Amino acid sequence: MPDLVERLSIPTPFPVGPTNCYLVRGDPPAIVDPGPLTDSATETLERKLAEAGCPLERIGAIVFTHGHLDHFGQGGRAKGRSGARTYAHAADARLIEGHPETTGKASSRYMEYARRLGMPVELTEKLERHYHGIFPIAEPCPVDEKLSDGARIDLGGVVFEVLHTPGHTRGSVSLWHEASATLLTGDTLLGSVTPNAFFAGYASDAEMGPYHYLRSLERLATLPARIALPGHGKPFEDVKGTVERVTIHHHERKREVLAALTEERSPYDLIALLFPRLPLSEVWLGFAEVVGHLELLEREGAVRREETPDRVRFLRA
Repeated sequence: MPDLVERLSIPTPFPVGPTNCYLVRGDPPAIVDPGPLTDSATETLERKLAEAGCPLERIGAIVFTHGHLDHFGQGGRAKGRSGARTYAHAADARLIEGHPETTGKASSRYMEYARRLGMPVELTEKLERHYHGIFPIAEPCPVDEKLSDGARIDLGGVVFEVLHTPGHTRGSVSLWHEASATLLTGDTLLGSVTPNAFFAGYASDAEMGPYHYLRSLERLATLPARIALPGHGKPFEDVKGTVERVTIHHHERKREVLAALTEERSPYDLIALLFPRLPLSEVWLGFAEVVGHLELLEREGAVRREETPDRVRFLRA
């Protein structure tokens, strides 16, 4: 890993494991993705920054790669302690600034859509309670600068180019440091697991889901990166190979979803076929995987959508 960036592993309460917070050794130093707001995470961040010779109070900038709680959660607290300037893509900034209200509204809207896709009401209510239960691992944080594709961020003399890489969220960004060929990928590209590309749902024009995600991967594969620093897991060198692996996975999943689709089966019915025995904490991820690939198949003309006020169906074209 280049000397200018140091990986700090911050614990999370999720199966994905720790979030990687990156300390950028500029003057002043900066951090990318501080992690969730839990006692363990805040203690870990402060201790590791101090051990690195960069106490929290010295941090001059905080960058969020996307608006998920395990990445921005303690950003507001860190900003309050340091006075740091904060950065996020405009499409995710509203979630970061408006949490938990914005997150709660988005959750309710998706659960309503899930019911139209065949998910039982009692399960959507259970899921909504589950997700509302984890909202406290984040607090709202003002975003001082709304990022856009191609922008350049000067983090104490270390300059990164912002790459808008949507799919996992609308406003996911990757950060490219050309001089060292270092790529910070957030959750867009992970070395050990395949990120969930989610789905657009009601917001059919939103840059979310496998279609946009795969376009983002294609873009990352064109970069001459020597090392990728992901949002979870260990850094890795083979960006093109990792993109190829994840791309193959999504095309295989797309074929599995299409093969399982019949006129009688709702999108929810496909979960039990493709992902049997999912724990409650992962049901939504499985559902998002199914619906996201149905939307991709719709874009490709392999399926069509039929909608009524209380039902959304996907049928073979």
